[in-house]
Amino acid sequence: MSSAADTQGQSRASRGQWRLTGVLYVLLLAAAATLTGVFAGAGWWWLMAFVGGLVLFAGAGLRAAGVSRSLSPVFSALILIGTLTAIFGGGAGFLLVIPTPSSIARLLELAGQVVPTISTQGVPAQPVEELLFLLAAGTGLVALALELLAVALRLPAMAGIPILMVLSVPVIFLDGGINLFWLVLCIAAYAWLLRIDVRMRRFAPRGAFASISAAASVIVVALIVAVTAPGFAPDGSIPFSVSGVIVGNGVNPLIDLGKDLRRPQATTVLSYSTTSTDQAYLKLTTLDRFTGATWTHARSETKALPDDDSIGPAPGLNDSVERTKIRTRVSVGDLRSPWLPVPYPVLGVHGQTGAWTWAPRDLTIASTSASAGQQTYSATSLIVKPSEEQLRAANSFIPQSVRADLELPGSVPTIITKAAEKATKGATSEYERAVALQNYFRNSGFEYSLQTPLEQGYDGDGLAVIATFLTKKSGYCVHFASAMAVMARVLGIPARVAIGYLPGTGTATDSSGRTVYTVTSDELHSWPELYFAGVGWLAFEPTVGQGVVPSYTIPQSDPSGPAPTSTATAGASAPTPSTGSRLPDQNGSASTPGATTTDATLPALLIVLAALILALLPAGSRLIVRRRRRSRVITGELPASVAWRELRDTARDLRAPMYSTQTPRAFADHIASRLRDPNDTDALTRVRDAVEREAFDRQAPPDTDERRALVRDLDAVVAGLYRDAPTMARFVARFSPVSLVPALPGSDGSRSAHNA
Repeated sequence: MSSAADTQGQSRASRGQWRLTGVLYVLLLAAAATLTGVFAGAGWWWLMAFVGGLVLFAGAGLRAAGVSRSLSPVFSALILIGTLTAIFGGGAGFLLVIPTPSSIARLLELAGQVVPTISTQGVPAQPVEELLFLLAAGTGLVALALELLAVALRLPAMAGIPILMVLSVPVIFLDGGINLFWLVLCIAAYAWLLRIDVRMRRFAPRGAFASISAAASVIVVALIVAVTAPGFAPDGSIPFSVSGVIVGNGVNPLIDLGKDLRRPQATTVLSYSTTSTDQAYLKLTTLDRFTGATWTHARSETKALPDDDSIGPAPGLNDSVERTKIRTRVSVGDLRSPWLPVPYPVLGVHGQTGAWTWAPRDLTIASTSASAGQQTYSATSLIVKPSEEQLRAANSFIPQSVRADLELPGSVPTIITKAAEKATKGATSEYERAVALQNYFRNSGFEYSLQTPLEQGYDGDGLAVIATFLTKKSGYCVHFASAMAVMARVLGIPARVAIGYLPGTGTATDSSGRTVYTVTSDELHSWPELYFAGVGWLAFEPTVGQGVVPSYTIPQSDPSGPAPTSTATAGASAPTPSTGSRLPDQNGSASTPGATTTDATLPALLIVLAALILALLPAGSRLIVRRRRRSRVITGELPASVAWRELRDTARDLRAPMYSTQTPRAFADHIASRLRDPNDTDALTRVRDAVEREAFDRQAPPDTDERRALVRDLDAVVAGLYRDAPTMARFVARFSPVSLVPALPGSDGSRSAHNA
């Protein structure tokens, strides 16, 4: 009979474990779904669902096979490692799933690409391989945390912490914050999780009410964050990456520049003086990988800045091309960026603080630990002055290092290819085609507008957006730069998009008499760079009314070539000064772009604070209960009974076996075996004796001195139980005290002998 009951109990426990795992999986899927909008497409979600399900249900299967709860997370972690090796290890794993040095190197390489890719991705981000690796690994770790907390440690309420970490991502990256449907589903799954745990622990309905109350507290915190965090307001948040790329005043290095430019107040970003008689753009980075939906920065080799701070040479630049070496002194303000703004091509920097690297492929200067903000440094650069003959003579030879800058997705809209062919009709060289493309945008009825793309739904830089832009002929620098770069690639000219600042406005002079230029946040800009054999990368300016038209794009000979009618004066040896970014939009109203000091870290801090409150709430509540009981021992009725209840609850928190039928003497004998200090054992005996005296004679309450002695004995026993308990048991008792949840009526927080 007893064997049949045990078998039935084990069956119920097994079903409960599978239900618990199923609810954890639903909770994980709902949390993953809140990332919709952060990443493009849906394939990433299926990857998260696969990896999370594999980890969770593998752990459940292991426990069903007899593996202990404490060991199943270890095996689940090994399964996760094998899964990542099979998916992202490049086939180098032994038997595909067992890591080898080659597969580990591949995984580390992908991990190293995550931060640079995030830094240059827009929202929604394209799920390139390194981001898929991040999602898979992150999902696996969250699943492991859920299994560890809810199953191994039996702390299902704590499972909300890793889920809150997932929910913080859309808060930070999306203007609208978390989709309300997925948020509600997460909350419902969390409440369901607690209910499943209640049933597995065989608590009474009163205990179930306590667990649901805990879930309700999570709901309240989540809704408070939803209402107050800037990420939930349409205009409250700005894109933010884990590397702290850009927050506050300055540039968003993602291609989503419109959000920065449309902000109402411009702020000073930096100032500089230069030995050059020509103004120059200050470049931050280049976006050279085009997925068809957005431009991103392809990871390339980087080198630490040498002791003499010199870098180079400029890619593709021959010695025969005329160049002038200049020196630029830059003082950066509140710009927070991992890239130093410098004129291109830069040959060296000096005076900056922090660890910086440079990329031979595009000469960008970057750091993973430092920021450009509050830096003052000097940059040595070149003003490249190729002759018209050199540019016309540039042949179609493309080195291996540049061939990737010709890549396009499989299908390019016909309107783009036809526009490129029409704009360059009659051109006989790459140079003529490049100039013709620039003039096509500047002289074919295109208008500069920050609002039109947003209002008409084609804001961005992908192929579909470019096709619409060519029809509407209204946009801002992102549209002009990305359209010209794609059309150049269609014509066989390597092209990429640069991100940086316009030259600024002269506002003062320094001690040497040089003009000091001030650059504001509304002079954030993007422009295309095209590659010519023997000359290297050259900047072009297709954006109407913006920036400077390079002098080398104004042909002085061969009138039979395309007839550009640039906005710059023909024959000018210096570029036209920047006009800034405050230009009329299509309706004639002046747009005043700029940046504000919105703190993008606030949503993340609120999420972390909410998680900490939830984590510490049980511990704080238990501490309050203990202090109140100590006070009642001093001043209340039945002090010994109150002290005894506190002692039993402490033992229960420490997961000591207890039975509802135990007498005080039997319980004390059992607890005494857990105490190593004889003084603690003696204190336990005195508390037990006080309880027994009080049970037989309630008419003679103890005096104040006896009450204080009872409190001292209680404190000694409680301290001894904690001191002599295992570390994990102490942690669980403090942060997940089960005594807060009432047990079966009449059990006094204990379990029956049958359930022991």
